[in-house]
Amino acid sequence: MIQHHLDLPSPWSAQYLHGTAADGARLARWMKQDYLVNTWDQAWTPERWAAVLHRHATSSDVSAFLVHHEAQPFAYIEVYELASSPLAEHGSWASGDMGFHIAVVEPRKLGRGLARRLVGDLCGAIFTHYGSAERIAVEPNEENKRIIRLLEHSGFTLLKTVRFPQKRAAVMVLPRPTG
Repeated sequence: MIQHHLDLPSPWSAQYLHGTAADGARLARWMKQDYLVNTWDQAWTPERWAAVLHRHATSSDVSAFLVHHEAQPFAYIEVYELASSPLAEHGSWASGDMGFHIAVVEPRKLGRGLARRLVGDLCGAIFTHYGSAERIAVEPNEENKRIIRLLEHSGFTLLKTVRFPQKRAAVMVLPRPTG
C-alpha cells in the first residue's frame, strides 16, 4: 500500500496533495509552462487537476506530492506501485516495485543540478519507505532527452521503449543498491 508521506532529507520537504481546489489551481498553472506542456502534455483545467489529485488521495496505489527546496516549491511528484500502473503490462515487476513521475515546476531552478540531487534523494526515500521494492521505474517521454540524461546520471538504465496513448515512453529502471 502506498504511503501518504515522504521523508526527504533537508533541504527538501514533501507536502502531500489532497486534491483541494487550491492544489488543482497551482498544478494547472504550473503545467501550462511550455517545457511541461511539451513533456507532460497535461495542461489541464484547475478542476481536472483537483479531481485527479483527489482520486490519487483516495487511491491505495499512488500518492502526489509537492516537493519544496529550501521551503520554495520545486517539483510535483507522483509515487506509485508498478503492479497497479499502466507499466504493469510492460515488465516483470516484483510486487513491491515502485515508480514515480517528476515535474520540476520552478524553471528558474533548472540547470543547477537540483533535479539530479532530488532524484537521488527521492530514490533513497522510496527504497527506505518501501523495503520490498527491488526496483524503481520511470517512464518519461522518449523525446525528453534532458530527463533521460539526468536519470542515466542517477543510475537508471533503459529497459525498453513502450507506446502509451499520450506518448512513446522510455522505461528506465534503477535496482535497489546492494550492500
